[in-house]
Amino acid sequence: MKISKRQLKRIIKEEKKKLNEYGTAMNAAERAIGSYFDVDLMARLRNNVQDIWDNAVDSAIEFDGLEVDEAEDAVAAGFGKLFKQALEKARWG
Repeated sequence: MKISKRQLKRIIKEEKKKLNEYGTAMNAAERAIGSYFDVDLMARLRNNVQDIWDNAVDSAIEFDGLEVDEAEDAVAAGFGKLFKQALEKARWG
């Protein structure tokens, strides 16, 4: 398939626009995850978070008799506090 110079220029211009839009749309968190974070460590963190989540939800249901949605809300609040503390320790020692 042949394309004209004009078509090629248009295609390049469109692709360049897409790249620029993607670059400006990427926020700092996405850039950090995509560029700075170790992939293996992220996978281990996700697995650990999932294990802690499952264990905590099960415990909330078993020990406090909470419904699943109540247990998940309580655990989510706990995670929020836990991660806030972890980030503070990481940033300020």
